[in-house]
Amino acid sequence: MIAMAVTEVEHESGFSRLISSIGSVLIGVVLFLVAFPVLFWGEGRAVKRAADLEAGSSAVATVSVDSVDGGQDGELVHCVGEAATSDNLTDSVIGQSAAALRLRRSVEMYQWIETSESTKRKKLGGGTETVTTYTYSTDWSASYEDSTEFAELGHDNPPMPAEGETLDAQTVTLGARSLSPELVSQIDDFTVLAPDTEAIASVTLGDRSASVSGDYIYFGVDPAMPEVGDVRIKLETVASPTQVSIVAGQAGETFGSWTTPDDRELEPRLEVGNHSADEMFAQMNDENTMMTWIIRVVGFGMMFIGMMMTLRPLVVVADVVPFIGSFIEGGAFLISFAVSLPLTLATIAVGWIFYRPLLAIGLLALGAGILFLGIKMKRKSKG
Repeated sequence: MIAMAVTEVEHESGFSRLISSIGSVLIGVVLFLVAFPVLFWGEGRAVKRAADLEAGSSAVATVSVDSVDGGQDGELVHCVGEAATSDNLTDSVIGQSAAALRLRRSVEMYQWIETSESTKRKKLGGGTETVTTYTYSTDWSASYEDSTEFAELGHDNPPMPAEGETLDAQTVTLGARSLSPELVSQIDDFTVLAPDTEAIASVTLGDRSASVSGDYIYFGVDPAMPEVGDVRIKLETVASPTQVSIVAGQAGETFGSWTTPDDRELEPRLEVGNHSADEMFAQMNDENTMMTWIIRVVGFGMMFIGMMMTLRPLVVVADVVPFIGSFIEGGAFLISFAVSLPLTLATIAVGWIFYRPLLAIGLLALGAGILFLGIKMKRKSKG
């Protein structure tokens, strides 16, 4: 790995910062307002998803994969068996084939990578000085680093000669049933496919010929001393057969979505291995909880950032004297937090109030308590 650094200094006047901060007020207001429907939608989504999973958990029936009962069409079923195929998948770049459920090609290129670190310092009069250090190093990366966008030219990366790709078998069976492409794509138990030296003997990428380096097919002179533009490719497969567990609506001899009592759709679900229906629904409930908290954090973040952007002009004006500006900025942070947190809790409570009134009342009380405490502390500090 080669590393080097270059430093760039940027100055911004106080007037320019003020104009920019005034322009950000509108964005801040929009972020703040949009946070409310995002939070409300997130709670509605969580409640509906929980209701669908509860209905599915109560309705699901475990069936055999060896036969299909036409009388269960449209019902939610659970089954465990071996997914298998007779398809032969061939990678279009390497030309190597495998009898597998899935074949994945991962491509990495040795290239220049730019990283940056900035330090901003306030100056008397409201201006700022930003010192940015750009570091350039060489390393393997699966994503292309566009060197034309680098701050300093001279660290040139050639185009990526190949991209990653995943091929799925078209005909996959599970006993007497078949799996849809949607379910096949959920079988993610990949293992490395050992490079076939005969298959790669005549393969080239540009002017680079192929050789074997561990699990990789290497395109370059020396794997121990890679050069910018060298490429390494790894092939992985999902073996046939692979044991899987499925919860889905029965649709003839295959699977599809299941319609809940509330006329919503529960999508087909596959997990690798032997899992009971209860285990699979527990996992889906855990994922629902995680997604709910992610949306809550995003909503709070939108509200908080929106408030900070709205108060930004006050901070910039106070930055005429950096010490005062830092003090005002700290106050803006506290105000934004003190306003955003109770409003987030209140919005969450409103979103739940029609479904879980007891929890909603508790959240409203907590939000009101935080807001009351903040007001009380502010009055005490003034006194």
